[in-house]
Amino acid sequence: MINNKKVLGVITARGGSVRLPKKNILNFSGKPLIAYTIEQAKKSNYLDNIICSTDSKEIKDIALNYNCSVPFMRPKYLAKNSTNTLDVLIHLCKKIKSYDYIVLLQPTSPLRITKDIDEALEKCEKYNAFSVISVNKLDKKTNSMFHLDKNNNLNSFEKGFTKFNKKKLTKSIFLLNGAVYVLRYKNIIKKLPLISNKTIAHIMPNNRSIDIDDEIDFLLAEILYKKILT
Repeated sequence: MINNKKVLGVITARGGSVRLPKKNILNFSGKPLIAYTIEQAKKSNYLDNIICSTDSKEIKDIALNYNCSVPFMRPKYLAKNSTNTLDVLIHLCKKIKSYDYIVLLQPTSPLRITKDIDEALEKCEKYNAFSVISVNKLDKKTNSMFHLDKNNNLNSFEKGFTKFNKKKLTKSIFLLNGAVYVLRYKNIIKKLPLISNKTIAHIMPNNRSIDIDDEIDFLLAEILYKKILT
């Protein structure tokens, strides 16, 4: 709990990952990848309960082995590559008792630490935010960013922008890193988006912000884990 408000940690882990098969349970430095998120969540000062939303019996068994509850299986229609995260959370919230906060934790962020979870929650409570989402700063200068036109030619992102937009591009740019989403249960039930203009950022360092999507991400995350967290 935080200020007498109930908090549920939700770990979303579908079985059918495409770019890196079974990534949520691959051996990551000696343990299944999902185990790191479960262990981080269990150390939180605020999470009253932790559950895993999955369509996979294999993931369910591993989650249970690490003492993470799996009260029901996610239907297959909510376990596709194109499935919207909000739809998964709406389905989950309709099946559980009411909480004040839902903290979404994706197992593909093993470098996230418990401090990130708790500080994001504290920010949401302190500032009465719509939600709090973890981000990391884009270090590359914007003048090194290009897109390809229909002829495969490089074009600077600055071309074609108004002066106002160019000014905006010179400011710091932050990327969603997928590690922590602090959401309000009532907003999920109302089917409101995860992010609004009243969402607050929880800024994480780049070396803890890898969101594993493919084999290169996985290998890099393992190297960083051994270097900074062990």
